[in-house]
Amino acid sequence: TGRRAIPTLGYAVLALLAREPLTGYALSRQMRDPIGFFWQAHHSQIYPMLDRLGREGLIESREIPGPGPRPTRRHEITLAGLTALRAWVAAPAPPRGGRDELLLRVYASWVAERSVTLALLDEAETRHQDQLAMYLARRRSADARGIADSPGTADFADYATLRRGIGHERGRIAWL
Repeated sequence: TGRRAIPTLGYAVLALLAREPLTGYALSRQMRDPIGFFWQAHHSQIYPMLDRLGREGLIESREIPGPGPRPTRRHEITLAGLTALRAWVAAPAPPRGGRDELLLRVYASWVAERSVTLALLDEAETRHQDQLAMYLARRRSADARGIADSPGTADFADYATLRRGIGHERGRIAWL
């Protein structure tokens, strides 16, 4: 079709818009929670991506009354966007990239004082313990609603990624 490849961030935006139309601000907020648990994007990256997705016909944007004196823009996935998202989901995932800043810091920690290394590890363990506690609370809530028995729904997709997050945090804590 002559379309340039969409970066993964574009698919993250499309995945959020497939659930519901959102403003750029709401997209930024949802990039922190729940998407931010497994995919991060800076606020400054989202608006250029929205512009690109709009130019490529994958989303439509329209003005709506805003909370202030100026209108805001609400973005909605198009049929072409949904088709692109479905094709991306079905395509084989590329090999996982190896960017892990904590692991890189630990690898380089031999140049620092022992106390610095231990503080780095302690702080990371605390952060992962806190994240695990939050994930477990969300899982209890999802289990109480029977989400595990509803494959093919957005709630189940949330549940599946939540379970992966729990495994990640447990593995990270065991390593630390």
